[in-house]
Amino acid sequence: MSTGDGQVHPLVVAFYGPVVKEGTGTAITLEMINPVTGDPAPMPETAYSTAVSGRFLTITAYNSTLILPQGRYRVTPNRTGTNRLPCDDLLGSSVPVADTVYEFFLIDDCGASCGSCTTPLCFYADWDFDSDVDSGDSSQFFIGWDTGNADADFESDTDSDDIVEFFCWWNQGGCP
Repeated sequence: MSTGDGQVHPLVVAFYGPVVKEGTGTAITLEMINPVTGDPAPMPETAYSTAVSGRFLTITAYNSTLILPQGRYRVTPNRTGTNRLPCDDLLGSSVPVADTVYEFFLIDDCGASCGSCTTPLCFYADWDFDSDVDSGDSSQFFIGWDTGNADADFESDTDSDDIVEFFCWWNQGGCP
């Protein structure tokens, strides 16, 4: 949404075919995923706006500051109600978009890789998202690991491989 260069950068979600935004709201639900529990927390619609053009939905922060904190997010198109995002049928009738959830990571200007780590997600070293890499991150990681919510290697499980991946990021110090 915004990076350290002071400019607003939109997030663009692409659909298979054209979509249309109905109603006056954003037509989506935007949620931030808690890195420890995996629970979603809805973001207020006052923090962002949406626009539709053909098969693209553009999500933009309202100003040039980092309105949405870095982290993992989920976008779900509204399929029911008056504020929804249906397919734009060429015959004039609208049908709900597929029941699809889109997930993405919002990070700051971290463009470097994580050295020997298997993914370029260095920012995950800051597991508690408090803008530093310290013992609090490893404590929060293990709280998540003990409850099965620390899938650091994104293999749909929480096991010893996740510990190795997390500490690879943590030892690198996060974003260089």
